[in-house]
Amino acid sequence: MFYISKESWKNIIDYARAREEQKGHEIGGMAVITRDEDDDYIIQEPVILKQTTSAATYTLDKEALANYYVEMAHKYGKDINFLWWHSHAKMKAFWSGTDTSTMKEYNNGKWSAFLVVNVREEHKFSVCYWDPVENLVDDELNFLNAEEDKIDERITSEVNALCDEETTIVNNGWGKQVNYNHNWRLQGYGSQAYVWD
Repeated sequence: MFYISKESWKNIIDYARAREEQKGHEIGGMAVITRDEDDDYIIQEPVILKQTTSAATYTLDKEALANYYVEMAHKYGKDINFLWWHSHAKMKAFWSGTDTSTMKEYNNGKWSAFLVVNVREEHKFSVCYWDPVENLVDDELNFLNAEEDKIDERITSEVNALCDEETTIVNNGWGKQVNYNHNWRLQGYGSQAYVWD
């Protein structure tokens, strides 16, 4: 399985938003993928490198990319992989023809991982297996230490205070007796309705 921390995810999205706000352009970068003790893959340290951008493309500087590979190999050793990520600014997150052509440049003999995002945090994550046959597979990107979005306690208290549950006591075909905010009401069918407190 592939995981990314909320912090690393936020960095990628912030890069995308910053370039889109500045120029309306795409942006791209790299991240390291290491393996943990459970044999899961962890995406970390997303960065941008020197690049040229436009509204529909971006190109990483080849010398900056080569230096990045060397630096990460010194830091993590040889047993690492890389994630190529980029943004589509405000467009949908999908693999364009240019993207699928560019993916071939990242063939390392085993597999390579790719991520495209947009400023709304939509994304597409895929892994391309190169051997024995080239095969691009959409995969799930999981979040490390992902906590469920909890509802604010103030909201929960307000809902509890202001909302009662409807309780049906009798339903005999003529109407039903219902408890609304501790006031009993008989709801009849059609226009009949009897109310008492």
